[in-house]
Amino acid sequence: MNDTPFAAIHEAEVTWKADTPVSVLHDDPYFSLAGGTEETRHVFLSGNDLQRRFSALHSGDCFTVAETGFGTGLNFLETLALFDQCAPAGARLHFLSTELQPLSLSDLKRAHRAWPEHGARCHQLQAQWPAATPGWHTLWFGRDRVTLTLLYGDTTDQLRLLDGRVDAWFLDGFSPSRNDSMWQPELYQQMARLSHAHTTAATYSAAGHVRRGLAGAGFRVSKQPGYAGKRHMTVATGVAAAGEAAIHPRRHVVIAGAGLAGVTAAAALAARGHSVTLADPSGVATQGSGNLAGIVYSTPSAHMTDQNRFYQASYLHALGWMRRYGFPAEPSQGRLNGLVQLPGSERHRDKALAALAAGFWPDGLMNAVEDGPPGSYLLPQAGYINPQRWCHHLLSLYRIPVVKTAMTGYRETPDGVLVDLQDQTSPLHADALIIASAHDAARQARLDVPLKKIRGQVTLVHATAASAVIDQALCHSGYWTPAIDGFHCVGASFNLHDLSPQARAEDDQANLSELRRNAGHLWQAMGGDDMQLAGSRVGFRCQSPDFLPLAGALSSRVYCNVAHGSRGISGTPLCADLIAASICGETQIADRRLRDALAPGRFRRRKERQGKSRTGNKPEPKTP
Repeated sequence: MNDTPFAAIHEAEVTWKADTPVSVLHDDPYFSLAGGTEETRHVFLSGNDLQRRFSALHSGDCFTVAETGFGTGLNFLETLALFDQCAPAGARLHFLSTELQPLSLSDLKRAHRAWPEHGARCHQLQAQWPAATPGWHTLWFGRDRVTLTLLYGDTTDQLRLLDGRVDAWFLDGFSPSRNDSMWQPELYQQMARLSHAHTTAATYSAAGHVRRGLAGAGFRVSKQPGYAGKRHMTVATGVAAAGEAAIHPRRHVVIAGAGLAGVTAAAALAARGHSVTLADPSGVATQGSGNLAGIVYSTPSAHMTDQNRFYQASYLHALGWMRRYGFPAEPSQGRLNGLVQLPGSERHRDKALAALAAGFWPDGLMNAVEDGPPGSYLLPQAGYINPQRWCHHLLSLYRIPVVKTAMTGYRETPDGVLVDLQDQTSPLHADALIIASAHDAARQARLDVPLKKIRGQVTLVHATAASAVIDQALCHSGYWTPAIDGFHCVGASFNLHDLSPQARAEDDQANLSELRRNAGHLWQAMGGDDMQLAGSRVGFRCQSPDFLPLAGALSSRVYCNVAHGSRGISGTPLCADLIAASICGETQIADRRLRDALAPGRFRRRKERQGKSRTGNKPEPKTP
């Protein structure tokens, strides 16, 4: 195990025996030299009885497989093929897999040549292959049908932070004799914690300590004939004391607020088969989410605090959503063709240089700009989009209704939530409620958190012949976007103690002066002193005291998703998926530490800890 569960990681070093990669570190092939696909089918698919279990699923069911050691992805590809063949329409598969040293993309592609029958599936995996940065990465196949979550880091470290229920385990990874650090008692204890009475597990290994470890964790263990000359393999069935498998009933959820936070939450639920009603008196993405263009980006750091991990993870998750949903598809929706960041100060320069050297932002995620000022860098996958069109795109895909009214209150009942909507005589019944109404959430959700209301003014400038051909966004102490509908966005002011909704000429001048100082070529391309202003727009960012969103449960049926600040485009898809998974009782796609950092109750817990510290009272020790 690592000193931290999110230390920098490195790509695997391999040699080759024909088409089979061999780990240099462990001196062990990634799959059987006698036939990888046949071994997978014999050990993991048959060993977990997946053909029968997939066929027995119902529409709305979500089956969860967890694996130790993703490697080439062969086990996933075979499982995906079987699921597509056997599972009914409307059933879903969530496949989670740990990996400490992911293959490089070139090695992954070379390994995949051996399985032409998986050609299309291999291409989908390669197109989404994450860079070697620690944390959890989510990939989608068939858009809503199959989710793959890759847990990059030490296996036991990552499983310790996983919450949910696993239906089948693929206990893979390199041989216990060559990778004994993985095959330890805590691995089996974590497997038991995440299992239920009908969970199964299978592994090619028949080593005595593996069987004893599984049995000691509460599994019922037996041996079966192994594959290709191996006398035995090990299979196991569930932990009786763990209870039954989770049930995923269809639900109806009401969401108050139809900005980025509300719309992405609606899409995440609809993707899981649930019905959603959005309520917003202003309509879709008309408040803080209503600017003509917004930046899809992150701020790289050399320090993987929970805050910085969220910035990175949510940015990568948002890019995954946009690939998944084919957005932006045309210039009027935006472009994800890279974003250049220029240092706005010495502090920003030093932070960028440290991030480039730290190993958490490898090539492909962040690259130095050699001909720019020191600390300049390119985020190759970043860019800009029209937020309102993004929201409408998601709503149209799932045909999600939007009621143009305000939520005036709610009451929890034993079987749901009664939501009061303005101008409706009777409350709307829902199984759950998500409050995504930005500044109004403090009142509606009865939050005891002082949410900040930060004024921002964006300046719109008519494109010229020279500026219209520049198609890459740029950030400095502000930002500039290529033209959408003939206008550039230049922003944005940052006024904490100013609540005026009126646009001001001096704010436009400040935006343009910052652009001229940091990126004079863009200022000049728009016409310099002769540029034509097209207007201004004032919006109000909603921000928490610690700069992270409030995303999670307020009670067993009420959730909030607010305070995304200036990072709503990048932050909302991950928060949406976390809340949707919680409502549905599914295995989570983000680690517990990250979810705790976003939990709405974190400020109350901090106050309680501070109060105990001041009075000298110490909390009682936790029961082992």
